[in-house]
Amino acid sequence: MKKFLLSIMTAVTALTTSYAAQSVTLDFTDPTKWKNAADGKDVPTKSSDGYKTAETTITDGTNSVTFQAQTNAYFASEGDVYTFLIGKNGSFINLPVVDFVVSAIDVEFGADCSTSCKVDFFGGETAFNQQVAGVKGGSATFVVPDALAAKGTQYTLKIQTNYNFRVSKITLKEYEAPEVNAPVISPAGGVFATAQTVTITADAGNAIYYTLDGTDPSDASTAYTAPFEVKESTVVKAIAYNEEDCGSAITIAEFYKGYAHYDFLKDQQGWTIDNKNVPTGANVWAFDAKYGMKATGYWKDDNVGNAHATESWLVSPAISLAEATNPVVTIAHASKFNNASASDYVSVLVSADGGEWTALNITNWPTSWTYVNSVVDLKSYVGKNIQLAIRYTSTDELAGTYETKMIEVAEGQTVEYKHIANTQDKPYTTAEAKALVDDPLSILTETVYVKGIVSKIDALTEDGALTYWLDNDSFEVYQGLGLEGAKFQDKNGVHKGDTVVVKGTITLFKGTYEFAAGSEVVELGKNKDAVDIKDPSNTAETAYSVTASIAIVKEGSDVWDLDKSFFVKGIVTKTPSYASSKKAITFGVRDVTNVADSLQVYQVKGLENTDIADEETAKKYVKEGDEVVLYGKVVYNESKKHYEIAAGGYIYSINGVTGIEAVKTEENAADAEVEIYNILGQKVETMDAKGIYFVNGKKVIVR
Repeated sequence: MKKFLLSIMTAVTALTTSYAAQSVTLDFTDPTKWKNAADGKDVPTKSSDGYKTAETTITDGTNSVTFQAQTNAYFASEGDVYTFLIGKNGSFINLPVVDFVVSAIDVEFGADCSTSCKVDFFGGETAFNQQVAGVKGGSATFVVPDALAAKGTQYTLKIQTNYNFRVSKITLKEYEAPEVNAPVISPAGGVFATAQTVTITADAGNAIYYTLDGTDPSDASTAYTAPFEVKESTVVKAIAYNEEDCGSAITIAEFYKGYAHYDFLKDQQGWTIDNKNVPTGANVWAFDAKYGMKATGYWKDDNVGNAHATESWLVSPAISLAEATNPVVTIAHASKFNNASASDYVSVLVSADGGEWTALNITNWPTSWTYVNSVVDLKSYVGKNIQLAIRYTSTDELAGTYETKMIEVAEGQTVEYKHIANTQDKPYTTAEAKALVDDPLSILTETVYVKGIVSKIDALTEDGALTYWLDNDSFEVYQGLGLEGAKFQDKNGVHKGDTVVVKGTITLFKGTYEFAAGSEVVELGKNKDAVDIKDPSNTAETAYSVTASIAIVKEGSDVWDLDKSFFVKGIVTKTPSYASSKKAITFGVRDVTNVADSLQVYQVKGLENTDIADEETAKKYVKEGDEVVLYGKVVYNESKKHYEIAAGGYIYSINGVTGIEAVKTEENAADAEVEIYNILGQKVETMDAKGIYFVNGKKVIVR
């Protein structure tokens, strides 16, 4: 079994962490330390009070022991001390499960424990050290085999002879590996302009293994045999093993090709803070192990958050470009809580040989918490010593938050960033907009136009900014404005299904592609099924489609009272069923054009809100394919997971027939041959009685 020291080397210097092996000792010499785990009572110290054959758990407040005696178990006195006595053949003691690897178990036997009281040791269900005899008044160490030395293993002592077993103490001991000194990497990392020869050394007799890909090394990694060259930025990790296969801590050396490398996730990296205008006692710049160097002019005054007017600089150490030919600076940074981008309140400046500060031309500033790598050409500073500075400013009205996690100066090429600004007549699709956000070269501070179909309406702020989603909720318009930048008065400014062109800046925020706050609608194509959800009342002539009626329920529940009826037009999808107690029918309808949307029509009355006489009438009242206009309340049935027209509605028209009409067949067409059938399919001569008839195939209703 390989034994490892779990210390990990940090930074570029080998630091050996001290490590003490763990152990757990069960001391049975003082019964007052132990209680019955079930009821909290004292453990017995007399045979007559002992635990007989029931499985029992006792605890000392830290560790618990579960046992079962075949005859008796109690704390027996042996002079001035006690031992735990358990008998006899078949009895067992389960030791506590510990969170370290147990390599050995020390047992101190009671003074009266003869060599005849033999035990087996088990790891889980596997026996080891079988038929071990007690050492009267002495102790013994029982080594755990490698195969059973796993963290979390249950170890058990089982009595194997017909004698009482007496024990004073039991100690579970962790494997204590011999200390192996960590290897030394030379040079110990850092920034370099030309190739570096790396040497790794360790104590005599120890083998060295290393990696160059950032993974932790083991004895399966590359064996070190000779010095090697590092020509590019590389993380070297090395480990040493002694002859017993015990591993050392890992030494890490980070090499960066270039002229300067600052990892702000580690510390401030030697940069200094120059507060130009900061209130006494306040801090604008601060180190954050998660986000790097962080600046903000927003903090709490008397527990109330406020923006403050500030100016504070973060200034680098001197950087030599004496050996540079085509240097660039790369800045990994992010920003939030500002109007558009970090450029509104942050500048990056450079000073050469102690001269004036000059602002660098950064093209792609961050616009969200998504980190952006901005690359700027420093070729004009070749041969000079430079300093970089990040200047943060804020006002009493606006105080954004800016973060940088890494700044590096190295040889490179100036990046050609991609201009993404387009025109209203050539808007991007949402798919194209997402691709632009994903492209690290896109200049996301530029204004773009994106076209999409509204798929969901979200929240409306008190300031009239509406959040909604485009194209199956794939792109968010966060707190946007309406046409020509007007405030939304309510959620009816856009509807689900509307086609819009939106103007603004796009970004990725916490995994969501979105327009940043402040965008505006420049084109609006209304969905023909959209309705004013402040009041869904309509007429039979303006009956809503099935799709629109469902949208009313989805979008209008927080605007108007759902207890309101309106007209809906649809196509019958199945033969009606009859509810005799209600004299009403139930059937289904679908949208006239959008066949995927459907409604259940539940227990509605007939034309003119009249009763349906019987089941035979019900079956032929409407048929599949009929176009009907219905009046009732559209609701969502939670239990059945569908939308429906609730009971109590009625049929307003069937295929355009809205009421009961008398038809005089022979008077209107004396020479015409007319065939009349009643609803039961029987041919009749006249339509004297009220009911539904079919005249030459056309449905006619007589009252």
